[in-house]
Amino acid sequence: MDYTSAFRSLIRMKWLATTLVVATLSWALGLPFLFNTASASQLLSVSATASSSAPSVSTNYMVRFTTVNPIGGSTGSTTRITFDPTGNTFDVSAVALGTDVHISRTGGGLTQVANIGACAGGTDEIYASNQGTNPDYIEFTTCTGDSIAAGAILVNISNAHVVNGTNGSYVVRINGTMTDAADTRIAIISSVTMTAIVDTNLTFTIAGVASSSMINGDTTSTSTSATAIGFGVISVGTSSIAAQDITVATNAFNGFSVTITENQDLTSANGANINAFKDNEAVTGAPVAWTTPAGTLGVTETYGHMGVTSEDSSLPTDAFGTSLYAGLTATSTRTVLYHNAVADGTTDNIGKTRVGYRVQVTALQEAAVDYNNVITYVCTPIF
Repeated sequence: MDYTSAFRSLIRMKWLATTLVVATLSWALGLPFLFNTASASQLLSVSATASSSAPSVSTNYMVRFTTVNPIGGSTGSTTRITFDPTGNTFDVSAVALGTDVHISRTGGGLTQVANIGACAGGTDEIYASNQGTNPDYIEFTTCTGDSIAAGAILVNISNAHVVNGTNGSYVVRINGTMTDAADTRIAIISSVTMTAIVDTNLTFTIAGVASSSMINGDTTSTSTSATAIGFGVISVGTSSIAAQDITVATNAFNGFSVTITENQDLTSANGANINAFKDNEAVTGAPVAWTTPAGTLGVTETYGHMGVTSEDSSLPTDAFGTSLYAGLTATSTRTVLYHNAVADGTTDNIGKTRVGYRVQVTALQEAAVDYNNVITYVCTPIF
């Protein structure tokens, strides 16, 4: 027997069989089945910011991202925001799609309509179409045939209808049937003590400051810890000043911001309070030089006030300058540390700053031994 001829015949038969399989698949499924090169793109400047980072509380969220490819097309496409995709620690069941969820695009080019029935022949219409649980998500759908150009997108989930999970670091995923997708992270942690160590490299710490330390041109009169600020007995006509050091270390490409807020003015059980600087007309805009309370008899808002300052000179226009203060309220936030790139947690004005709190009262301030409030720090990285 000629074994060489037999082997060559066998090779020709295998080649013919392979050719027939490829031809059959190409006819049945189309060439893209074999040569599909489409892939998702990475979203840019992705962040999720909560109005409160405290665990198990109802809060608002702002989700920002920049698309590389258009959203939509001939059959429409979905954009889904999922909180903790691998768990079930958040709750969006109370979110009302018609009133709580808003989407916009920087520069326009996106029109939100109420639902699919409101698609009215525009070219860039989108609506909040669905929500789900386990995991919890909010979803948008473009009207059929509409397209939203690549650009910066902002999603607001308002009316405090998202319930945070327990302490920890969680993924927020933006994807759907649209081409682009990406993950960001949020840190849920108890008020004041906010230390978040996550696999995307975010560490946020708060530390106490000793008495007689400098804070943005002034000198502290009392010591603090990482979790408590105690002014003790406040002398009439003399400012009491305290401070805390905050640090951020992160590898977030676009940096981070740290904001503060409070749950109430310094308030006593008897109903008396020490109002926001100055004289209860809270300075929520540009900080100003410290002034003593007016102390007008019968106008309780002028009996005493509390303000905040920061040493971070990298804030826009160096907002706090030297010895400048702003008011702090339960309905406003104030940025006290900001950087637009990675931070090491040790360099001043990049990954570290000192935040100061100043209180002054007049002889008219009501007597009480239990004035108190809660300060909350929120650290938001932008990956």
